[in-house]
Amino acid sequence: MYKMKDLSLDTQYMTLKFTSSEPLSNLKAELRLKDMTRYAVSAYNQFYEASVSSNEKNHEIKIELAALADHFELKSLTKQIVWIYINHNGEYGQLKLEKDTLEKLKKLASVHYCEIAKINFLNNKNSLGLNITKINVNCTVNKLDLAEQQLSVYLSPLLYNEKTLPLSKVEIKKRIFKDTLIYHPGVVLQPIDQNMYRIDLNELNTIPYDTVSNLDFIAEITDKNVTVRLPLLLEDQVKLVQCQFHKNLKSKLYSTAKKSLSIRVEKESPVVDIVNYELDGAMVHLQVDVSQLDSSDLQAGLFRQTKSFNDIEYTLYQPLTSHVQDTTLLLRIDLNDVFSDATANYGQDYSIALFNQKNTAVVVELQALENQVHKVKTEQSNITVYLQKKLKINVTPTTKKPVRISILGSCFSRAAFNSSNPFFNPDYKLYFNLDYSHFWISLISAVGEKIPFDISNYSDVPEKVLDNVRKEYEKTTFEDLRRVHSDYIVLDFFVDAVHGVRQLADGRFIGQNGDMHSSYYYKHKLLKETSQFDFRHPDFWDTWKKSCDEFISRLGDIMDLKKVILNIGGLSDPYYNESRESSSFSKDKKFTTTEITFINHTWERMNNYFLTKVPGAKVIDLTQYNYYASLDYPYGGSGPHHYERNYYKTFLGELAKVVLMDKLQ
Repeated sequence: MYKMKDLSLDTQYMTLKFTSSEPLSNLKAELRLKDMTRYAVSAYNQFYEASVSSNEKNHEIKIELAALADHFELKSLTKQIVWIYINHNGEYGQLKLEKDTLEKLKKLASVHYCEIAKINFLNNKNSLGLNITKINVNCTVNKLDLAEQQLSVYLSPLLYNEKTLPLSKVEIKKRIFKDTLIYHPGVVLQPIDQNMYRIDLNELNTIPYDTVSNLDFIAEITDKNVTVRLPLLLEDQVKLVQCQFHKNLKSKLYSTAKKSLSIRVEKESPVVDIVNYELDGAMVHLQVDVSQLDSSDLQAGLFRQTKSFNDIEYTLYQPLTSHVQDTTLLLRIDLNDVFSDATANYGQDYSIALFNQKNTAVVVELQALENQVHKVKTEQSNITVYLQKKLKINVTPTTKKPVRISILGSCFSRAAFNSSNPFFNPDYKLYFNLDYSHFWISLISAVGEKIPFDISNYSDVPEKVLDNVRKEYEKTTFEDLRRVHSDYIVLDFFVDAVHGVRQLADGRFIGQNGDMHSSYYYKHKLLKETSQFDFRHPDFWDTWKKSCDEFISRLGDIMDLKKVILNIGGLSDPYYNESRESSSFSKDKKFTTTEITFINHTWERMNNYFLTKVPGAKVIDLTQYNYYASLDYPYGGSGPHHYERNYYKTFLGELAKVVLMDKLQ
């Protein structure tokens, strides 16, 4: 082991004094440039070897900074870490920092490595290293001018420590990917005078463009073997000028999020008309007018349409067989054949277009003169052909036999089966079919005596949810379950744990379904004619247990109780507010800790009782993931019972695990 004893750094030399645990000679110091482009991998790409003066256990390294700067090539420097190793006959060790040298290291200021970079010591996990960083300087644009396709860029002097630094060049560089700051070789702007650079925009036509491309203006400064690239930042007074340089490219100058100068370029493909079509099951016949095109190098192709950040990108999936007759391109597509391999577990979008056989890029897009939607169902997919402004094809997977589910519970269980809102699970129907739902079920109400239902009392309840209210009166849950023959039943005790039931004067019970709460009858009559019966009533727990026993008995007559899945549930005190910041209902005084805790304890007792009586029941317990409630829940208001979106997505995954376990057993 090598221990640091002293270190110093000035504009000329770096000096390191260290000791070894035993007398050593023939030591070498090795300085390694960490590969800063690697993610989570320790690698280096250059190294420098320096001599070590030794005297028994004491050693010293003295390195001239100019020698380092001449040796290491630092391209596009922002920050460069240097590891220091000591080599003794092929065995390497690092220089360990102790308390006194750590304190000294903290006090040492950085010095100039060269004119455009600085260097300082670095504590690298209690081992000595170096940190080389670019100087803090900005290159700014104070004016733009365009005349006859000549774009002139006026820069303010690049000042550092009251000295003007010269630019080695200014370039326009295309990003390899439009949202990644890695570049192809650039087009150089010509220096006209000291602070003005110019480019003929027609030179940008030599760049091969993607569907969407970003080009950045970048200045370079160099000294010794160090290069620093500086984006051209726009000063506030600068007005952006027009920047059009090709008829098939839509281009504009723009200011990036960091206020640097850039050009956004979008390909604008010409469009030809689909003059005739025939949609017959999986067979699609198209006739396309190509009279205005040189069609000798064009071919029809099926392109995969994907979204990258905020833009749509097209990639050739496969060429399509077509031929030109006079001025019409004839295209015949068998959707079954074309999409035979598209068996993924997610939806895919495609487009049919004409492309140049040399580079497979979209050249001409197809459009229909009228809107038409054609749907085809195959053994493995649902295929929808959209004949409209652009010809699009959507392929979504299908399954032959989704698992059949019934829900006896609240939004804790039911909301996961929502395909219309991306907050939940738009694709759940691939895996599950929701046979039946008794929303906001109370076990006490479900096994109770029937109550005559007068529909006129609930004329203000929307028709689509009126059946939820009807079930509380007519007690049809078990008849309904016997009819649907579901594979599994998902159950939760939210209503009994939180809301309880209403008790009529004759002792019968009616569940407090959420859809009845806003009705005139509930607010002005039912609440007056009934009494609240919940966890605060001394007889509630015994009544609930008896109701649970009867519920289990009647449910067992319908299906194997091993196919019942209990969703543990529970209210959440922490929540995410509108800004996605964590908060607390109790601290915000919206609910009390006692209230939430007591309800959760009641709910837990119900879960434990049920699982004791039905030991073969399955369980979904999302409390282990510590999900928060969230104010962005899209329906029914916010509260400790409405969770963040990940809760409902995870619920479906946990349900799938239950089903898979059954199959594996």
